[in-house]
Amino acid sequence: MNWMEMKDFGDTSGKSSQNPLQPSHHDSPQDNLALSPEALAWLESLGESGPAPGSSGSHCIVYVLSSADAHLHLFKARKLKNGGYSHAERFRPDFHRLTWGNVPVYYQPADLPILRLYLALQDSVILSIQSSLALRGEEGAQLLRMALRTGRLHLEHTDQPALSAGAELSAGLRWQVGTDGRQRLGLDSREAAVLLPTWPVWYLNPTQGQAGEVRLDLPADIAHQLLAAPPLDELDALLVRERMQQIGKQRHLSLPLPGATRPIEPAGRPSVVVRLQAGRFRHAAAINIAHDYAVASLCFDYPGLPRVAAAETPPPFLRTERAGLALTLLRDAASESEAWRLLQTQGLESYRRRLPNFRRLDKNEDCLLPVRQDAATWLDFLEETIPQLVAAGMQIEIAADFPYQVKEADDWFVEVQEDDSESSGDWFDLDLGVIINGKRISLVEPLAHLIAERPKLREELRLLDEDQRVALTLDERHVLPVPVARLRGWLGPLFEFVDNHGNRDLPRLSRLNASALFDLEQLPSHWLGGEKLRELGRRLRDFSGIEETLPAPGFTAKLRTYQQLGLNWLQFLRSYGLAGILADDMGLGKTVQTLAHLHLEKTSGRADRPSLVVLPTSLIANWRSEAQQFAPDLKVLALQGPERATRFAEMAQADLVLTTYPLLVRDQQALLAQEYHLLVLDEAQFVKNPKAQSHRVARQLKARHRLSLTGTPLENHLGELWAQYNFLLPGLLGDVRGFAKNFRTPIEKLGDQERRQELADRVRPFLLRRTKEEVLSELPPKTEIVRWVELAGNQRDLYESLRLAYDKKLRQVLVARGLAQSQIMILDALLKLRQTCCDPRLVKLPNLNPAQRTHESAKLDLLMEMLEELLEEGRSILLFSQFTSMLALIEEDLERRAIPYVKLTGQTKQRETPIIRFQRGEVKLFLISLKAGGTGLNLTAADTVIHYDPWWNPAVEEQATARAHRIGQDKPVFVYKLMTQGTVEEKILSLQERKRGLSDNLLSGVGIHQNLITAEDLDVLFEPLSGS
Repeated sequence: MNWMEMKDFGDTSGKSSQNPLQPSHHDSPQDNLALSPEALAWLESLGESGPAPGSSGSHCIVYVLSSADAHLHLFKARKLKNGGYSHAERFRPDFHRLTWGNVPVYYQPADLPILRLYLALQDSVILSIQSSLALRGEEGAQLLRMALRTGRLHLEHTDQPALSAGAELSAGLRWQVGTDGRQRLGLDSREAAVLLPTWPVWYLNPTQGQAGEVRLDLPADIAHQLLAAPPLDELDALLVRERMQQIGKQRHLSLPLPGATRPIEPAGRPSVVVRLQAGRFRHAAAINIAHDYAVASLCFDYPGLPRVAAAETPPPFLRTERAGLALTLLRDAASESEAWRLLQTQGLESYRRRLPNFRRLDKNEDCLLPVRQDAATWLDFLEETIPQLVAAGMQIEIAADFPYQVKEADDWFVEVQEDDSESSGDWFDLDLGVIINGKRISLVEPLAHLIAERPKLREELRLLDEDQRVALTLDERHVLPVPVARLRGWLGPLFEFVDNHGNRDLPRLSRLNASALFDLEQLPSHWLGGEKLRELGRRLRDFSGIEETLPAPGFTAKLRTYQQLGLNWLQFLRSYGLAGILADDMGLGKTVQTLAHLHLEKTSGRADRPSLVVLPTSLIANWRSEAQQFAPDLKVLALQGPERATRFAEMAQADLVLTTYPLLVRDQQALLAQEYHLLVLDEAQFVKNPKAQSHRVARQLKARHRLSLTGTPLENHLGELWAQYNFLLPGLLGDVRGFAKNFRTPIEKLGDQERRQELADRVRPFLLRRTKEEVLSELPPKTEIVRWVELAGNQRDLYESLRLAYDKKLRQVLVARGLAQSQIMILDALLKLRQTCCDPRLVKLPNLNPAQRTHESAKLDLLMEMLEELLEEGRSILLFSQFTSMLALIEEDLERRAIPYVKLTGQTKQRETPIIRFQRGEVKLFLISLKAGGTGLNLTAADTVIHYDPWWNPAVEEQATARAHRIGQDKPVFVYKLMTQGTVEEKILSLQERKRGLSDNLLSGVGIHQNLITAEDLDVLFEPLSGS
């Protein structure tokens, strides 16, 4: 509530005051009833008007005016008979009583509006009501006017006579010199009047005991501002006089000017000093919080005078003393302004601009600050700017409290503290630091703070030259310049420590990150400890020193050079208790390299327990076949089929145990109970999801060594790579959250190439990948590979049902008709069995019951796995099948997986279109039927051929392969033959070796009348599947 609103309360009487004109309890009711409401109200207001001094002996409120500071003081005193007062004591009005009307009896009606306005002008009405108030502005004039009307306003003390109202005084303003030598603005009048800072202006005449209003001869706005002027000393008066003269000319006014004299002598040319120190500042909105900043104070040393602080716009004069006498001297404004501008060109600016809402607390002087208040900015200033300032003739001083004192390194050190305890032997602590004056100072925490404060530090360092230096804050007063090259080398092992160091003082690194020590060794430093780890780091970073380890006797495969290097690498990992990913392209022999490693471990005696290979179901036959072919010494146990539980007890005696990813979860109790020498995950991308149950079980398997085989260690995102190394080498890439922050997000979302390179360096020792292009010189023009797959489930049951039925029927026909007359029936039986091997949906028999109809196809599953990996490698593939209906089924799967392809069959009308698209590289997969594309095509863009179903005539198969492997082909060609193990496909393939013309005659009809199949051949062709 403002004072204007409070004025209306002046018409309200206190409840305890008795109006003499108001009817009392002695008056008769008839007197009251005779008065109209209007007349009664008028009588009441008439009775309340005018001062009511009160009777002697009663208390009252007394007002005292202090002329020195224009304050109104409140007292409570007892009225004496002689008109004076006794027992005067300071008085604070009661807010609640005034608010609710319950006022004391000594409150007179004229006091109420004064006290209400008085309370409204308090800074805090409720918490701290004062007994005095400064009279300022319009409210001060209103209070003075109302207090004067009470007849109880006294000057200086209650024992002085009451002031009376004086006549309005017409006067001007003039500056008057006080006893302290300072000038104050007063009235230009004959009267001995004191000016009061109210509005309108009031005067006080102590001699006559009067107070009244003043009518000034100046515009109200000018007069109002002039009256707020502070006392002026000699220099202030000189400066104010000059400024007021300018204002008077602009406003066409005659303003009162303070008296002043010109300086008596020039100050001379000053020396310029830049003093670096700490300054204390406070924000206007946070009065209890102070901030210390490094500042540059610009000062000037005039000859024979005390130091003078600079200002952005320096005044023309300065106030000083000489020999005890006050002097006002001319300043060298040009030199001072030039020095200030020079600092501005170096990136410094007045704190009043940098910190517009701050006030400096330690000194009432201006100073300069850079844009950024950090060690890097000030180090740059110290190393780059100061030499320029010195060259310009400035003197530099650095105060003891300056927060960025530079410490220079005498040497650097790296300390490795290995933890030899059994539980923590795979970790080591790393300390990095500086040696200054013979004392070692760890820099781990300062570096951690630097990284945390500047998350884009790496990007910043990339923009700097290696010989530049970066400021590292050591403590509140010191910074250490660190060369950029050294800081780059330190950051790698420290970034993860910043994110997840818990209560540790030093980074704890996994032994798997020993290669980081190799990087640190490239920086000249004093090393303490870690000799073995440093040697491991050197070997992890440079494989050229890995010893060659030849396959053991009894291993029948001849390894190519790159395969021998792979075996060396596997043996190196084993020797250091490490693990890794063998990620060669498909067809380069990951399986044979692993078998060579397993065979060598067995023959050396190190593998005193079985090794376990977990693989897709489609690969179990291939592993068993290659193990039998290349490492016949190994005792292989394949856990598959419904009777596999009966063979769990054989695991301990086996050299190599094979199981599948689906069975890994189902058989986890038996598998987890066995300890293994080597655990291998083939097609390890199957455990790329760390939340999948198969991944969890795989991590729980107990093995001395671990190995992953995959041609695609990374398919969709970096989280898959983390999952694989979380299985192989927990700790190598940190936890999933830290990995996402340090690698995945910067690489995938921000395209951070430096972080990508760091990740590549981190996993390089534990990932061996060779593409076909890299080993081109070692590859023959054509490499043929048989990929075996076993029938299972409903597909196996259907095959056995058909085999048994045809075997029985053919034997009956052979007895009745003889072999020559049974050729067509034999061909039909073999066709149905071959179709079942390809996909049971190809078999068209009207008498098949619903239970025998199945969509399961082991060979189709294997094909899709191969296609995804080969296409990921960028291969161009020809896929042949003699069954167009099989190609149609393959198309369905390709469509579901969104894999683009072209197709050529006898139904294709525009043959050139798919050929051109494939040759141009528009699509990477070409489906071709035997009859339509087995001959006459030139498809040299292909580097991979897949025969989905074998052709018994080798010449026909060669013709199809020759579509890619022919004159003009400049790449090695890989030919894959998909074969179902133990089926008629394998049996006829083996019969080829004995009877070269058998397959041609069976399929082409040539020689049907010749007795080419004997009863013994039929026994082989219709043998049951193993385990049946």
